Parts: sequence; structure tokens; C-alpha cells
Amino acid sequence: MTRRQRVADRISRGSVQIGWRIARWPWEEKAWRQRAGRVTVQVFCGWAGWRLAETFPVVPEAVLGWWLIAAYRAADAEDDRAEAEEQVDQRPEPSREQLRATLIHTIRTLAAGGNGVHLDRVHLGWQRAGLADTTMTLSEFREFVEGCGIPVRSSLKVRGQVRIGVHLADLPTPSPAGDVPGDVAG
Repeated sequence: MTRRQRVADRISRGSVQIGWRIARWPWEEKAWRQRAGRVTVQVFCGWAGWRLAETFPVVPEAVLGWWLIAAYRAADAEDDRAEAEEQVDQRPEPSREQLRATLIHTIRTLAAGGNGVHLDRVHLGWQRAGLADTTMTLSEFREFVEGCGIPVRSSLKVRGQVRIGVHLADLPTPSPAGDVPGDVAG
């Protein structure tokens, strides 16, 4: 594939992306008044663009130049997302024990001297770190935490608020550094 063909293919993919964004924009709002308002804005912008193009012949050329640049950049963003997804797929899956240890560390860190931490804070922290899927609900995350052997309390008071959480007393105690399991000499 030549360089021109690659550029043309990229602009084509970007144009399709931008076109779908424009087409979906009015339907993103749930209230019918907001959807109607967005459709009205699109119709008005189309009419105004048509009138400008009739009056000033340079407008379509400028819009075409802007469109080509925007489409090229949109396809670039799509390529970056595809690359990131491939890299995520290539990462080895952590074991259940590694996840459990990371979860315990996160809970202790977020508790910061308190008696525990609410589960929604842990869930949000894991989503930001990329450890939990962004589509995972709080109840699914709770099942995961309980599946790791960490008990979750249905009501835990932390900093004056009562919600679902993990109490630090329920966590397994860490083994002291330097202890070697085995026979005790004495």
C-alpha cells in the first residue's frame, strides 16, 4: 500500500467516525426536548452553512480542508485506541493471589488510619488504576472482593457516613518481615 493510499484510507475511516458522531449527537440526551433542540441546532447549522456556501464560494473549500484535517486526526485517535487495546490484551493476567494482595494493600492505603474504607472508593480506585473493568458494577465488585476471601460489611461507618465497606479488623494480618514458616526452635 502506498503512502497516498494509507492517507486516503485514514481520512476515510476518520470521516466515517466524525459522521457517526454528528449523527448520534442529538440522540445522546434522554429528554425529548433536549433531543429536539439538538436536531434543531443541526438543521439550523446545515441551513446556515448552505447559505454561506452560496454567498461565499471559498467556504466549502475551507470546510473541506478543516474536514480532512479533523478526519485524519480522528483516525489517529482510533489507531491509538486500537494499539492500547492490543497492549492490554498482551499483558499477562495477574493471579488470584496477586489480585488479593493488591486489594488488601489498596484497602489499607485508602483507610489511612481509619477503621475501614467504603467499597465504592476501592471500586473507583481500581477502575482508575485499570485493575477493574469500567463496566463492572459495585455489586459485581463486591462479589469479587468476597471471592478473594475478604468479608464485606453491609453497613460500615467511616468518617460519619454509613455504606457498604471493608473493616480493617476483618483483613488478614500481614506476616512480619523475616519470619520463615516452619518449625519453631526453642
